Amino acid sequence: GIFFMFLYFGFVAFLRGIKNTKTPMRVFMLGGAAFVFFDYALIFGKFGLPALGFMGSAAANAIQYGIMLSLIIGIVLCQSQYRAYAIELFRPFTDKSIVKRFFTLSWPIVLDKVTMAASYIWLGKMMAKLGGELGGERVVATLTVIKSMDRMAFLPAIAFAQIITLLSSNNFGSGNIDGIKSNIKKVLFLSNIGVALMLFVFYMWRTNFISIFDQKGEFTTLAASVFPFLAPLVFCDVFQIVLSGALRGVSDVHTVMWTRLVVCACLFVPGSYLISNLSIDSISVKFILIYVMFYLSNAVMSAVYINRFRSGKWMKNIRS
Repeated sequence: GIFFMFLYFGFVAFLRGIKNTKTPMRVFMLGGAAFVFFDYALIFGKFGLPALGFMGSAAANAIQYGIMLSLIIGIVLCQSQYRAYAIELFRPFTDKSIVKRFFTLSWPIVLDKVTMAASYIWLGKMMAKLGGELGGERVVATLTVIKSMDRMAFLPAIAFAQIITLLSSNNFGSGNIDGIKSNIKKVLFLSNIGVALMLFVFYMWRTNFISIFDQKGEFTTLAASVFPFLAPLVFCDVFQIVLSGALRGVSDVHTVMWTRLVVCACLFVPGSYLISNLSIDSISVKFILIYVMFYLSNAVMSAVYINRFRSGKWMKNIRS
């Protein structure tokens, strides 16, 4: 499933790069429907399919991305409007400089994505240490629910971050500095509005949403008590992801990479470790403080990115 996923997102990136955002949406909706069907059928053995339990969900994931990959390959290779791009999947690289350029462009983005992924792993590790009367598993389950709700509320920001990368890239190519700054402000405004609306819904009915994940009521109380304190901090992440997307659009990928790497290594990791070892009896307080360190790191990243734009240093790529 992961192999199919990688290939699928390669085609999705191409379509979004040529401003076709509707086709990936439609393909993903079909793939999502396929996953829902096969996930249910393969876990419980419905509709004549074998009951595979947990493995059924894994198989459904592979089926989902297999279907999506097949659809998007067919669309890109068979429709006439894409033939102008001369996509040849099986043609070997004949110019080593192209391979080198691909690696040069991609490795900073890969490294900063790995840094953020590692931060979530570290966050889970610190939460698992809390334990106490609830036990480490329930605290990690609380983290999973809170993180899922945050990520769902965060979807507008993720979408707008991709948009600002495309818009900034277009303005960057034409040397339209004012257009870059104007689009960043508009996207930040729209992103924060979208995230605020989603967070408000989750806040008002947080117990209902949490109970979807916790039907036995083992960690609903903890999750419901910490969510109101953490929800407002999501906006730190909104600024971080939108501004990092804008910097990528103007080819300033190294600033994003080094900022994330240094802030996570020098602030988030040691700060969360120290908090996890404090003698605080309340699990909810320690949970909030550790999670606050994550969002504080995002706030610091946002401050660095804002300073980068205000200083004008990012414009050296245009002048060069």
